[in-house]
Amino acid sequence: MLTRIETYYNSQIGLEGRTELLDKTSWLAHLEWSRLQKLASFMDLYDLPLGTTVVSEGDRQPHLILIVKGQVRVVKKSKDGTEAELAKLGRGHSLGEMSLVEESATSATVVTTNPTQILAMSQANLKQLSIDDPYVAFFLAMNIARLLSVKLRRTSSLLVD
Repeated sequence: MLTRIETYYNSQIGLEGRTELLDKTSWLAHLEWSRLQKLASFMDLYDLPLGTTVVSEGDRQPHLILIVKGQVRVVKKSKDGTEAELAKLGRGHSLGEMSLVEESATSATVVTTNPTQILAMSQANLKQLSIDDPYVAFFLAMNIARLLSVKLRRTSSLLVD
């Protein structure tokens, strides 16, 4: 559970509901329903109001976060303390891949720009998923690798241009 936002944990929506939310994002297209259910069983649902800080730069609580509704703003502080907006992300976008894979602190701060609903998976749950269902864990890992590759290519092209 994400400690910073645990008060917004939604225990009202069960496994079927979480699976439907996961399916609507198209984040894991081509994964059959039973496997989506398995993945959803390892994720927590949060309903976040406007202005909620989801994670802060430097937090050491690695989670994969999938936005199922709403929008967030991703910001990073420069060495001189000024804040730069890196992105605005909405439904279907994910966050936290780097900290989850590297087991490191988060690299940016994420704040909701309107009421937002997220699914979150802790590193401990990812490890347990890899034991319980290696296929789903591998599918998820490949999806994370693809996302990181796309982000790296985008960053590389910005540096060159």
